[in-house]
Amino acid sequence: MLTHDQVVVKLLDWARVTLPTLQGGYSYVPAAKTANLPDVVCEVNTSLVTDSDPDFPWEDIQQTWIMVYRCQLSFMVDNGDPKAAAEQLRGFADALRVEALKDRTLGSRVPARSARFSFTWSPPFVEYEDGTKGREMSLELAIADPIEVET
Repeated sequence: MLTHDQVVVKLLDWARVTLPTLQGGYSYVPAAKTANLPDVVCEVNTSLVTDSDPDFPWEDIQQTWIMVYRCQLSFMVDNGDPKAAAEQLRGFADALRVEALKDRTLGSRVPARSARFSFTWSPPFVEYEDGTKGREMSLELAIADPIEVET
């Protein structure tokens, strides 16, 4: 069974391989940025054990229990040129979508990604405590890991 930390590390790896221009990756929301932009932050927002989840309809057919991790990857780019920043983030979203749709295991990193996933550009502008400013986009998706449950 995957741990929360393993899910985050695997998603960060997938993001950095898919987007080789990323300069940094964080497995937590940092107060200060130590890497140059663009970068990515990954966190597990929620996790649950279930035998039925709308994001994993094929698991219902198999009648298995799954551990579901609902995750968010936040991508930040320099906003010195707002038009270029917007175009860069849209390009990131396109590349991530293509790669996610190619393989629901994200290159054999996870047992399964959710059938649904979404990109959000709100709030578009962020500033960290250290003064780092940028434009942001988030990818929300879920990961399922089949587990054994005593019933």
